[in-house]
Amino acid sequence: MIKEAFVSFETAKLLKEKGFNEYCWKLYELGDLDNPILLNGFELDGDGKFWDNKYLELYKKEHSYINDICSAPTIQMTMRWLREKHLIFFDFRLVLGDTKDGKYMVGVYDMTAFDTYTWKTWVLGDTYEETYEKAIKYVLDNNFFIEDDNDDYEDV
Repeated sequence: MIKEAFVSFETAKLLKEKGFNEYCWKLYELGDLDNPILLNGFELDGDGKFWDNKYLELYKKEHSYINDICSAPTIQMTMRWLREKHLIFFDFRLVLGDTKDGKYMVGVYDMTAFDTYTWKTWVLGDTYEETYEKAIKYVLDNNFFIEDDNDDYEDV
């Protein structure tokens, strides 16, 4: 069975800090045991939208046992958000032959300067999902994407 790949709790928290506030159908909750749990979100008002980070913060205030809570986007949703909102692009490559550092490679580029791709780094990993997770984390840790307070972009 194929399962959807979600970003890690640590990456989800970084996304939240960087302004990610999209509706997700999963969420992370960190309770008293300091062990994040991936939970199903609940539909809001029957409108087909699930919880976003702004709503989750209100929910957290009402439940004292919750230490932290945030949306749990998929890896693909996160890559789309970075591409559409911050002009960050990922270039996936399969590394042929044996390498001690990994089997998959993702290039990180941005297009924030005059519609020109600027290469940032290559990230290596053992699995497709792990490699993209590392690439996303690299982008968030290094904070080289554009800051944009406009949450009103259209979903295409």
